[in-house]
Amino acid sequence: MSGETDQKHYDVFICYYSKTGKLFARYLKNGLPDFNREAFLDVENIPKYVKRETDEWRSHIDDGIKNSDNFVLIMTLGFNKRREVLRELKQAFESNMKVYYFKYEHLDDEELIVEIDNEKRDLSESEYNIFCNDADLLTQVEERLRGKSRKKKFPLFESEAERLIASEGLEIKQTNEPFIEIVIGPKANSEEWLKPTLENQSLLSCNPYCSSNMYNMRVRRESFECESSINGAQLNFFWKVTTKGFFHSIEPFYRGQYHYIDSILIQILGMLLCCIRVMQFCNLKSDQSVLIILKNIRGREVIVFTPFQHGKFSFSNSKNEVRFHKEFNPDNSWKEIVKVFAEICRELCAEVSYIGITNDQIRSRLNKIVKSMADFRRPYNSGNIHLPLINLDDFGFLEK
Repeated sequence: MSGETDQKHYDVFICYYSKTGKLFARYLKNGLPDFNREAFLDVENIPKYVKRETDEWRSHIDDGIKNSDNFVLIMTLGFNKRREVLRELKQAFESNMKVYYFKYEHLDDEELIVEIDNEKRDLSESEYNIFCNDADLLTQVEERLRGKSRKKKFPLFESEAERLIASEGLEIKQTNEPFIEIVIGPKANSEEWLKPTLENQSLLSCNPYCSSNMYNMRVRRESFECESSINGAQLNFFWKVTTKGFFHSIEPFYRGQYHYIDSILIQILGMLLCCIRVMQFCNLKSDQSVLIILKNIRGREVIVFTPFQHGKFSFSNSKNEVRFHKEFNPDNSWKEIVKVFAEICRELCAEVSYIGITNDQIRSRLNKIVKSMADFRRPYNSGNIHLPLINLDDFGFLEK
């Protein structure tokens, strides 16, 4: 029996497991019209009198798939074992639909294996997005539909980064204040290159925290961690480096009534510069990924230096977390690496809807910011370790 979905066209068919993904699916269904998109969702588009998981109900589902341009699979706990989810996914495959995959951040890659017609498929090998909440899901679905793809380029890095984010620095995260979380690491498999030695402990002490005598690095069994040099003193930041070169830091935004874009960039660039100097000293040539997360920034006001005045902007109220995912090679010249800084600056401005910034203005701001970061414009010497000063001319800021 064919249902009322026959005559209606949809931009998106939403496939989900109701027990763990219903709230995400409903939010997506209700949010897509803001982008002039219409979605099919069973609980909204199938008449209430139709009993679930009957032939009539499945007929409505099949019509919804047939009349939709895109298929969105929300992957939450247990979806890969749910018979109806797998049936809908099979229909999408057989219809040669464009399938978009979105994985909830707490779901392990091992749970992305599905079995259709006695054939196992590992969806972790497909391009997918990781989302952290309902608003993040809506944003990412819309970006993918517009062709702005957050591709799962570096699954090994992302998997390890998510694990670190979920398990480290938890005491720092228990706040409603905004903070920055950064994970930098190899985009592919990595061998141990920062062995737990006192020499590497000394090398890692070049980080911004250890520029004073209040903090020092401590070598552990498989990592290094920054700690207070004052017994019993509690840190309001977290800084850890693993022996395989995963750098993980968490720190609050600079305090004040307003937050300045420049201040946020100083914090981000400070960590990146520190990590890159360490990698260059160790002659590391492999590509690296960096995941930057701004948390608790919903509606926060920021000041942006426009060419003529201080412009006041704010982060969107629609999402509580902003993520940037970039890549760089520490073996490249500073002129190449600074392009990553410029991309971060541009995306950060876009997040607060300041879109009038030009490339020349970005170069000018970065030039002033790096000039203000005195720790990185002087040499670092400790034992056999010598990190030369950073020469602004090497950055190519003034290149047209």
